[in-house]
Amino acid sequence: MCSSCMSLIALGDWPGGERQCSRCARPKSVWLRFKYEHGDWYVEFLDPNWMMVGRKRRFDHADTIRDMISRTPTRLDLAARQALDSALQNGEGGVKLEQTGEQYAKLKH
Repeated sequence: MCSSCMSLIALGDWPGGERQCSRCARPKSVWLRFKYEHGDWYVEFLDPNWMMVGRKRRFDHADTIRDMISRTPTRLDLAARQALDSALQNGEGGVKLEQTGEQYAKLKH
């Protein structure tokens, strides 16, 4: 059984432990959008259809946003990192994130 969505999956060469189905194991793409207002950073996540996933979050520091990005499978090249730095300095922007099925499930709650 899939540990994320509880669907049935074939055992195959199962070594034991938790498993995820192919739908939950592949990375999910979301858009992380952030804005600095009234001394706080407001962050929201949007799915590929531009619908908000989960709830809007509030953080005190831009470093929290950088840390959040670093914990995902997303790999930013030099140009993307520079664009992110510029957006954080300007107080508004976004970045496309790749998330594991487990991260995406937690985000929805």
